[in-house]
Amino acid sequence: MKVSARRDWYTALFAIGTLIVLVLAYLPIIRAHQGWEDEIYWVSTCLSLLRHKGAIPSVLADFPSPANPLRFYGPTLFWMGVAVLKVFGFSMRTWRSFTFAGNIAYLASIGVLFYRLRRSWTIAMGAVLFCSLSIGMSFGISLPGRPDAWTLALIVLALALVAKQPAEDEPTAQMVRRWMGFGTLLGVAVSTTPRVWPLLALMVALLPFLLVAEHKIRAVTITVAAMLVVWSAILLPLRMTPWDSVGSVHHASAGDAVDVSPLMGGSWGFGHATTQLIYYGALLVILGVVDISRWRQITRFQQWLLAVSVLNMAATVLLTARALNMNTYWGFLVEIAALCAWTEAAPRARLRMAWGIGAILCVLMVALRVAREMPPLMHWQQRNPMLVERELRANIPPGSVVYGVPGRYFYPTLTIGADYRHPVDWSSAGRASTPGHPGLPAPMRDACHATATFLVWPDEEHSRPLPPLPYATPERVATYSGPPERLSAVERIVEKVPGGRSEENQDEFAIYRLLLDSSYCRQASGVAAR
Repeated sequence: MKVSARRDWYTALFAIGTLIVLVLAYLPIIRAHQGWEDEIYWVSTCLSLLRHKGAIPSVLADFPSPANPLRFYGPTLFWMGVAVLKVFGFSMRTWRSFTFAGNIAYLASIGVLFYRLRRSWTIAMGAVLFCSLSIGMSFGISLPGRPDAWTLALIVLALALVAKQPAEDEPTAQMVRRWMGFGTLLGVAVSTTPRVWPLLALMVALLPFLLVAEHKIRAVTITVAAMLVVWSAILLPLRMTPWDSVGSVHHASAGDAVDVSPLMGGSWGFGHATTQLIYYGALLVILGVVDISRWRQITRFQQWLLAVSVLNMAATVLLTARALNMNTYWGFLVEIAALCAWTEAAPRARLRMAWGIGAILCVLMVALRVAREMPPLMHWQQRNPMLVERELRANIPPGSVVYGVPGRYFYPTLTIGADYRHPVDWSSAGRASTPGHPGLPAPMRDACHATATFLVWPDEEHSRPLPPLPYATPERVATYSGPPERLSAVERIVEKVPGGRSEENQDEFAIYRLLLDSSYCRQASGVAAR
C-alpha cells in the first residue's frame, strides 16, 4: 500500500513538473524570438496557400519561379498549418501555438510509449518530464516556429505500436492491424519532411532485428505496402508519386554545399558543439554501460531501437554539415533508448552508474532551460513585439511592400497591413528561383503597384550592409533603438552555460523608403501586360 502511494505521489510530481516546464516555455512564446528564417519559410508558405496565391513562400513572391515547398518537404504539415490559420486567424501566437502543440503531442506519445513498455504511469510520466527538459526540445522551444515535433510524435506513436513483444499465439488479424498501423504512421511521417527519410529507411530496413523468424517477411511487406499507399495518397493532390517526390528533393538539393559535410562536398559547422557533445556523449555512455555490453540480455525492441538510433546518428553526423546543432531527427531516438536503459531490469551496479550520469544530465538540462527561458521573462516589457509594431505603424502605411532580413520583421509588418518580402533570394542553390543562382536581388515588380515601398534593416554596429537594390534608391526615414536590457547577476551566471543564453532582443533598426526607378516600373508593367 505504501509503495503504491509513493508511486502515485511520484507520478503526480512528474506530471506537475512537466506542466510547469510547458507553462514557462509557452508564456514567452512571442517574446523568445521575433522570427527566424526556417519559421518564416514555413509560415509564409501557409500564408500564400491561405490567400490562394499558390504554394510558394509569400516572402519570395517577387521572384520568377521559387521552388515549391510542398514538393520539397511534403504537403502534410503545410496543410495542417493552413487549417490552423484558417480557423484561428493569422498571427505569430497562432502559428507558434500550432508548433508548440506539436511538442505537447510528442510528449504525449512518449508517455504512451513508456506506459506500453513498462506498464507504469510513474515511469511514463518520468520519461515525459525528462523529454520536456531534453536538449532537443530546449532548442525547439527557444527557436519556435518549426513544426518538426508533429513528425516526431508520429514516429514515437509508431514505436509504441511495436514496442511490446506479441504473444506467440497472436491472431493473424491482430498482427496485420498492428503492422498496417505502423506502416500508416510512417507513411504520414514520410510526407512531412525529407529530413526524416534516412531514419524511416533504417527503421524499415532493420525490422528483422525486431521480428521472430516466421513473421519477418509478412510484417516487412505489410509495413512497406501501407507506407507507400499512404504516402502516395497524400501526394495525389500534387499529382506526384513517391518517386517524383524523391526526384524533386534530389533536384532541389543539387549543389547545396551549405548543409552537407566534407564527405558530400561541403564543410562541417560546430555550433553548440560543447553542449551537444557533453549531452549525447553521456547518453551514449549510458547505452554502452547498460545495454550494449549486455546485448544478448536486452529485448528485441531495445536491440532494434539501439541499432536504428546509433546508425541514424552516425549517418547524420558524417553526412550533414550542421548535425551537432540540428539534432531534431537523430537526438530524440538516442534519448528514448537511454530512457529505456534507465528503466529496464539490469545489474544494480550498472544502473547506479547510469542513474548517476542521468542526474548530472538533468542538472545540465535544467540549467540550460533556465538560461534560455530567463531573458524573455526577466525583460518582459523590453521583449514586447508591440514595440517594433508600433514603430513600423508610425512610418509605414497599410498596403505597402516592406523588404527586410529573413524573418525578423515579418510578423509586425503583416500586423500593420503591409506585405513582407525578401530583397535577395537567400535560398540554397538547388531551391533558388533561378536554378543554380542563389543570392539574386528581388525583381520588385509588385512594389511598382504598391502604396509605398520600404526597407527595414538592422542598424547595429556589426550589422550586415544593405542588400543590393538595383531598381530602387533607399532614403532613410526613421531609426529605432530598443529599450536597454540590463543583465542581472543571475543572468550573468546562467549565460555561461554553453549554448545557454537566448540573445534575441528588440535590436536597433532603420526604416528606408525605397524610391523605385520609374523607367523600370514602366518596363515591368509592359512585360506583365504582354
